[in-house]
Amino acid sequence: MCRRRGLDRTSHYEWKRRFQTEGLKDHRRSTRPIPTPPESVVARIRELALEHPAYGCNRLEAMLALEGMRLSSITIQILNKSGPRHQPLKLCRITIHDLCNTPRR
Repeated sequence: MCRRRGLDRTSHYEWKRRFQTEGLKDHRRSTRPIPTPPESVVARIRELALEHPAYGCNRLEAMLALEGMRLSSITIQILNKSGPRHQPLKLCRITIHDLCNTPRR
């Protein structure tokens, strides 16, 4: 069964043992708290992302490293997605019918 599903047998039996002893509880991998960067760092990430909307998390990581802030690119990506972003302009589609003011069929 493990081979068909692509699972490691050790992991399968560990999860099976947990299910048999504890039931359907909320199984989290870790209980340690997730550290969050200070609000000033988060504000700087969002500021840079708005100034340079084409830059990805790797380039933002390099720019922050030059300023003395060490964060992983994944952390920057998560914080950047949670904040407001510049929305690109949507172009209108103009057809010949719009130009001639004739109703469409």
